[in-house]
Amino acid sequence: MKNFLLLIASLTASLFLVSLAFGDQPKTNTATTTTLTTTNPVIVSESTKITTKEATTVNTSHITTDRPSFTTDSKTVESNHYQLELGYVYQDLDHGDANNIPNSSLRYGLDNNCELRLGWNGYSFRSVGDDVISGTDLGFKYRFMDQSKDPFSLAFIPTFTLPTGNADGVGYEFLFGWNYDINSNTSLSGNLGLGVPVDTETEDHFAQGIASLKLQRELDATNGVFGEYYTNFPAADNEDAEHVLQAGLVHRFNDNFQIDGIVGLGLNDQAPEWLLGVGFGYRF
Repeated sequence: MKNFLLLIASLTASLFLVSLAFGDQPKTNTATTTTLTTTNPVIVSESTKITTKEATTVNTSHITTDRPSFTTDSKTVESNHYQLELGYVYQDLDHGDANNIPNSSLRYGLDNNCELRLGWNGYSFRSVGDDVISGTDLGFKYRFMDQSKDPFSLAFIPTFTLPTGNADGVGYEFLFGWNYDINSNTSLSGNLGLGVPVDTETEDHFAQGIASLKLQRELDATNGVFGEYYTNFPAADNEDAEHVLQAGLVHRFNDNFQIDGIVGLGLNDQAPEWLLGVGFGYRF
């Protein structure tokens, strides 16, 4: 089974690299400029005039979710919109396996640079040991730079985890998420942060570093792929860091609804042997 997943990951990565190499290149306008020699004025009908203000009010952006990748990027939900994200993840662990659901997130755009965030990873049903119930995440994302004007954007994402599950105590996470648009179809993003979660086994707080790097490519108007590396250091209290590689696909049915899938491989003993996930996002 693991060899099969390695094959899937290799094929996905290969397709991803091919799409980068042979994807659409920026188009150069080669049209010849024609000089008007007529002295008659050009009349434009009032009905055909489009002012800059009217043109910029048209919403052409599609849904952008924080799932299925580990990386939380800097993009925020548009003002006065909600966004619901749900999913399922299967993990093959060193001792047994885990089924994680619903991995839910509800986001609301206060304005185009700030959103409120409510999350609940839900239940982790494990074949060995006790099942785990996660706490409830409350936080916000504030974007410092407007990506419509600059290819680079940066956001601050603080999160507080309330003890509504197995953990006894409030957890904290302070994360920076960034995005850089390489071109109109390709982007690079990542996270760097510090968390102070509560270990579900020892019930103690511990300091945890967080880092990730993701490369994403839009194949066409409805499909995208990505590859990603992430690490939590340490993975849990009194443990070493975990290192994971992931690849995923995203398909948008329209500007407000998408489905996704992901496959991941652990690179050391602290990480899952492998994982599979599916889910969706809906903006309204």
